[in-house]
Amino acid sequence: MKRNKKKFLLILFILFVSISLVSMLAIRFKQEMHRKMLSGNIKELPPVPVEIMQVSLQKRDIIGTFRGVIKPYKDATVSAKVSGTIQTINFIEGDRVKQGDIVTVIEDELLQISREEAFARYEKARVLHEDAVSDFERQQKLRKENIISEDDLLQAEVNVKIAFNEMKTLEADMKRKQKNVDDATVKAPFEGVISKIYIDEGETVFQATQLFEIIDISRLKIHFYITDVELPAFFIGLPVSFVVDAYPDKEFISSIVSIDPGSDDDYLNFRVISLYNNTEQGVMLLPGMVIRIYAKLGEVNNMYFVPSDVVLKSEEGYHVFVLKDDKARLTYVHVSQQVRDETAISSGLSEGDKVIVTGYSSLQNGSSVIVVDNESSLPKAGQ
Repeated sequence: MKRNKKKFLLILFILFVSISLVSMLAIRFKQEMHRKMLSGNIKELPPVPVEIMQVSLQKRDIIGTFRGVIKPYKDATVSAKVSGTIQTINFIEGDRVKQGDIVTVIEDELLQISREEAFARYEKARVLHEDAVSDFERQQKLRKENIISEDDLLQAEVNVKIAFNEMKTLEADMKRKQKNVDDATVKAPFEGVISKIYIDEGETVFQATQLFEIIDISRLKIHFYITDVELPAFFIGLPVSFVVDAYPDKEFISSIVSIDPGSDDDYLNFRVISLYNNTEQGVMLLPGMVIRIYAKLGEVNNMYFVPSDVVLKSEEGYHVFVLKDDKARLTYVHVSQQVRDETAISSGLSEGDKVIVTGYSSLQNGSSVIVVDNESSLPKAGQ
């Protein structure tokens, strides 16, 4: 038992020593290769094909990217104002309607009967009022001839007022009954698209029963959120562009119409709304689409801009490869910030430097390179 334990410990010791030796050799090899790379003392290899970019001082807009969602310009859920049975539904979901189009009709004979009864009562009261007025005028003449007393005339005047009040009360009731009949014919409150229908023909509905939903998508509201740090860059009327996943090759432009005066959460996020005319671009965007919004937050001036993927990082810092005398020279640079897919470099490069933009992953300091395109055909940064 003791012999097996000693054997096991010996094996562990040998493994530990072996791993330590391999690690030390690997570190020394890495250090030697790094020293050779920095000194340019490397074995000559066939030239690496590369492409270059000639840099110059440029400026770039700082573009902020935000996630947002499309919402309709207007939306409404239309509910029943009277009880009854759904007689007809004239549209289906997705149909376009104009303001005032009859979407559905609620049938209720009791509404019709009630309206007719109210009209009859009003007509009777109107006739009684006319009779009272005629009687009062007649009583005035009699009073002038001293045929009737002053009390008789006052009573005739009171009768006119009573008849008038009764007539106006019944007129108001008749109008309410007429409105109930009118409300049984349910119309579109504005031009738009029927997005949802909640009822079926023959179904009994009651007051406040939801009937259908309508949205106006001729214009769209773009909702997104910004932080308090980004807030100073936004103002009413600022144009912002956005991209929809359904149309990745199209860029849409909207204009900011609203910025919430206060944040709506503990993270100091402010809601921003921009407005887009949905008749542009020849395509129809729809509510609910998730979008990416781009807005200008500022500018970066007097910097050298190169594609971000050509800026490499090592223990000593960031570097790029610059073409000098058909060699790739590792050049350390100071990175300012990233602007979309480019990196702004504040120092380490000079005007006219030729930065290698393809093939750089195979390079070491001093590698021989060959430019696959003519330098004159390659764009400068910013072009």
